[in-house]
Amino acid sequence: MMFATSMRRQRCSRHVPPSALVFAIACLVVMPFFTEGVASSSQTTAPPRLVAIPDLHGDLHYTKRSLRLAGISQDDDDESWRFRGNTELVQTGDIVDRGEQSMAIVELFMALKNFTADDESQSVTALLGNHELMQLQHDFRYVAREEITKLGKESLERKNLGGNEMGTGYGLRAYWQAGQMRWRKAFSDGEPIGDEVRYRRPLLYVGGVNSCTTLFSHAGVRLAHLRKYGNSVEGVNTAAFDAIEAVSKHEKHETENPNENKQRLRPPFLGTLDLFDHDSPVWTRFWSDKWDGAAEKRACGELDEILNLTNTKRMVIGHTIQQPGMKTRCGKKLHLIDVGISKAYLGMAAAWVCERGTVTARYEGRVEMLETGVTEVLETGVEQEKGLETGDGLERGAGAGGETNVGRKSSGEKVGQTSPYDESRGHTTDASAAPRSNWRGLLFDFFGRKGLGVKGERERERETGNTEL
Repeated sequence: MMFATSMRRQRCSRHVPPSALVFAIACLVVMPFFTEGVASSSQTTAPPRLVAIPDLHGDLHYTKRSLRLAGISQDDDDESWRFRGNTELVQTGDIVDRGEQSMAIVELFMALKNFTADDESQSVTALLGNHELMQLQHDFRYVAREEITKLGKESLERKNLGGNEMGTGYGLRAYWQAGQMRWRKAFSDGEPIGDEVRYRRPLLYVGGVNSCTTLFSHAGVRLAHLRKYGNSVEGVNTAAFDAIEAVSKHEKHETENPNENKQRLRPPFLGTLDLFDHDSPVWTRFWSDKWDGAAEKRACGELDEILNLTNTKRMVIGHTIQQPGMKTRCGKKLHLIDVGISKAYLGMAAAWVCERGTVTARYEGRVEMLETGVTEVLETGVEQEKGLETGDGLERGAGAGGETNVGRKSSGEKVGQTSPYDESRGHTTDASAAPRSNWRGLLFDFFGRKGLGVKGERERERETGNTEL
């Protein structure tokens, strides 16, 4: 009996050495923790969806609809927001002016930033546009009259110095003056909105990972800007923030000390600096201008150098309206995504999305793949909203596999064609390019900018030199 037991031990020891047993036990103890860590890591490092919302110009209605196209929504009775997956949101500037709810949209993006501040899977960045810059230069000519008047009415009636309750009225002149004072104060240094625009709005931003890595700018950065400021996005942004802070602090000091000796050295006007002048990342029309063959070759060569310096795949800009939708240039490396979202222009929701390397322009009713020339047509707006809620529909339209309700077709739109919208004149050059069902667009073609006269921004640049007034 003892001999048999000894033989079994010998056979066991020959096939399973003691060291192997120790190793196996160690694996059983450690493996659960290891696999749990791997699973957790894979969840937190999932590639984010990179989404961008172009110029909004005071239209809260189409702002929320555009955010919804990007997979970001808010319950009507709740202050919380819902993001579909890991999302990196970029707004390309020009939130203010033109429309009647500029201040509400600025506050909305401030709320979005606060909501995502402690969530590593979500981020929100809003860029400085030329119309935000104009607020810092005290140029309020493009602020909607309706918004100014409403602010003034609220301000005066809150003080109970008159109004309907007391049987007296202020009149539009009083509302207008009070509204201008409130607007100026809201955008001043030290106020929540003023500080947001001054110190938290970069000129440039790099977002996304891998094939979605993208450089964002309101109007587009030139190579000369990068070279002058350390060949880096950070260098450009730091120089811009420093210049804005210097001017803002000087103005604040003068306001708080009106009787002080005025010999104090004043910083340069922002509009005289290369980061804020007519060819700056907030004002230039270089990237949206018409190019002949030689000019296009030079521009696209400059773009290649910019992308190499910033280690990005493409540059995305707003600033100049494109019709009938977003378009690309320079071999799909330059994306122009301003489509006139505000009803002060054309009134349409839109979002730019890069997910798993596929770039799409999303509208209510269709999705266009900007770098492949394919269009997904959605059957109804209801089906589209369902897709946004569940991750289907538009997700499949973004190339994640599968078809939408109607399926695919080749895009009939020439991506590289020149936009018929000429913002320097304030109207479209080709009225037939506007959707015939969009009555606001047709009126816009006929009358020009709503309530703004006939002068466009280029006329303003020539007249004023784009400096503080």
